[in-house]
Amino acid sequence: MDLSHTLLLFAGGLFAGSVNAVAGGSSFLIFPLLIASGLPPHTAAASGYVALTPANVVALYAYRRELAAIGPALAGRVLFAFVGSIAGSLLFIRTGAEGFEKIVPWLVLAATLLYAAGGSLRRLLASRGREDGAPATSGWRVAAKVLEFALYVYAGYFGAGVGIVLLALYALTGEANIHRANAIKNATVLATSLLSLVLFTWNGLVAWPQAAAVGAGTILGGYASIAVFRRINAVYLQRAILVWAVILTGWMFYAYG
Repeated sequence: MDLSHTLLLFAGGLFAGSVNAVAGGSSFLIFPLLIASGLPPHTAAASGYVALTPANVVALYAYRRELAAIGPALAGRVLFAFVGSIAGSLLFIRTGAEGFEKIVPWLVLAATLLYAAGGSLRRLLASRGREDGAPATSGWRVAAKVLEFALYVYAGYFGAGVGIVLLALYALTGEANIHRANAIKNATVLATSLLSLVLFTWNGLVAWPQAAAVGAGTILGGYASIAVFRRINAVYLQRAILVWAVILTGWMFYAYG
């Protein structure tokens, strides 16, 4: 990998790290960037986990006060995320490069739909303001847990678009404070990222030069965003990412469909 590719990947990581702290959806930027650097989709997806892990750490640090307030209650959710992501990561490894290329357009489509649905759920929650105060039924709680576990499995397998849906799910299942919900989301996403990093590295799926260049950019981009991300209206950025995700979905079907 020459210097120009390294600088391009670093710049992409810089932008993705900032986006990750403000609006989520950074996988939509990193995944095609790694493919453009010459990596096959299977390796690009695995390397993206490594590249985005530093940004996830920074995002978690940004919510350290909320995490301290949540306390031990967070442990069960993180453990739940670990179990689901193990299943997803092992499925990713077992799929192999050829199998992954066959389904990657559908994965990107699913990620785009998840990202779009997550934004709609958050807006619905904000408009309702949770004024009814009605407790969730036992059936809803079970369905929510099944959906949460499925999202963790997906996070371990591919993960793009999952963060914003988890954020909406946490809010809709009882965490009315958006900053606390975001803190929980950052903790569970980091848990899935760290586990995937270990499993993918162990199986030799990570292109380290490319991942390191993007990862260095995400650290700087995420850190620089800490001071301002609470004051930024992320709606317009989320819409721009969604438009890009739709374009990316079309390109994936053209290239690999």
